[in-house]
Amino acid sequence: MARGMDIEDVDTVINYDTPSYVKTYVHRAGRTARAGKEGQCYSILATGEVSRFHKMRKKAEDPERVAVHSVDQEKLKENVESFSIALTKLKKTLKEEKQRAYW
Repeated sequence: MARGMDIEDVDTVINYDTPSYVKTYVHRAGRTARAGKEGQCYSILATGEVSRFHKMRKKAEDPERVAVHSVDQEKLKENVESFSIALTKLKKTLKEEKQRAYW
């Protein structure tokens, strides 16, 4: 997604790549909280990203609002195909939207 896009009724954001800066994380998570609404933001982290994420999280205004959960690796493996299909569809949709924007 390009910066500046305002998509209505977003109630969930999923970060597939960890933001490097807390400001970026808050900006992404804030996409779920438009017009007084609440939402959820999930970040999928590789083992090597966890420490950096915790350091970034501590810099947030209210770090305790960012709950941390671990997911069983076997559960993730069960969903790899679904994730791959969803990402392929997303890439296709973004490409189509980009092409429409240039017309």
